[in-house]
Amino acid sequence: MLFRKLAQHGALLASTLPLSQAMFRSPVKLDLELVGRAETATNDHADKSATNPKPCISPQCAKACTTLSTTFQAGQVDSIGVDAYQADQAQYWSRFAEDVQPACFFHPYNKDEVAAAIKLASQDDCRFVVVSGGHTPFKDGSTAEGGITITFSNMKNITASDDRSAVSIEPGNRWYDVYKALEPMSLNVIGGRVAHVGTAGLLLGGGISYFSNRYGWAMDNIINYEVVLASGEIIDVNNTTNPDLYWALRGGGGNFGVVTRFDLNAYEQQPLFWSGDRVVDSTIYNSTILDAVLDWATSGWVDSKSAIEIAFAYVQEYDLWVQESTLTHMDPQPNGGHPAAFDGWYKANVTLRDKEGNIPRPS
Repeated sequence: MLFRKLAQHGALLASTLPLSQAMFRSPVKLDLELVGRAETATNDHADKSATNPKPCISPQCAKACTTLSTTFQAGQVDSIGVDAYQADQAQYWSRFAEDVQPACFFHPYNKDEVAAAIKLASQDDCRFVVVSGGHTPFKDGSTAEGGITITFSNMKNITASDDRSAVSIEPGNRWYDVYKALEPMSLNVIGGRVAHVGTAGLLLGGGISYFSNRYGWAMDNIINYEVVLASGEIIDVNNTTNPDLYWALRGGGGNFGVVTRFDLNAYEQQPLFWSGDRVVDSTIYNSTILDAVLDWATSGWVDSKSAIEIAFAYVQEYDLWVQESTLTHMDPQPNGGHPAAFDGWYKANVTLRDKEGNIPRPS
């Protein structure tokens, strides 16, 4: 329960934490309700067809969805009007994407089923889009209006290589799933900082990690992509095989093929690492924090195990400008201590939020 609470609410403390607990930053209201925005759970997904106009579904897409439903198992194809279709729409982070109505959602179990759907969509001239975690914030970014949305909800395998040098993950995972699976193995990969973000979008878009100062971005740690091409052909893409496509996929998004597996560099994981979350009155300590950021940015390479994430916000309820700094370090610290790389932040002595304490690894 503790693990899930921290992962969902991103409650980073100035403390020594189990790594998988403290990996996440989530856009949720802080304890003091001074920074961030509250995520509100809604139950308004019951019947969107009553409020949304029906999408324009071409005969070709209607045919393609019918073919998918008769070809694959029950429950793999969700069409408008069924309860599962509403649940598929509710998975999106963005309401723009959530309001899009595809002709059907298709849930493949493996790369071959993905290839079959792509070939079918191409033959029937039906637009399709794939979705991993559904965090693309603009309409049609990860769902196809009137077309086929291929969702990877059934493709969640996570496998470590025998020599522990690599981890293979399928695109249906969110980063919470990945870190939770790897923690018992004492392994980690370079991935996202928010629990419910999908793996594929972050990896294809670049991917900043708390460990990027030492190991680079997430895309820098991809050894190989398994890709379904527009023709339905399935290929491996790496620096030796298809190096041009390998270069394009590193930050090029989902525009060059559908990735059905990512092979990532794996790193040994310590049981604990240090994280600090400090919120100060920006009107008093703005220059102090900016000086600290500048100093770290120009010399942060000296301690490549350190990482920072900063935000400035005005909180109307309190008529106050605040500054929040999330500071992380790969090595645990003594109780009450902090890494020297962050000395500049501790010149702001009065904080609105600065919790300390040791949290044990959950069983």
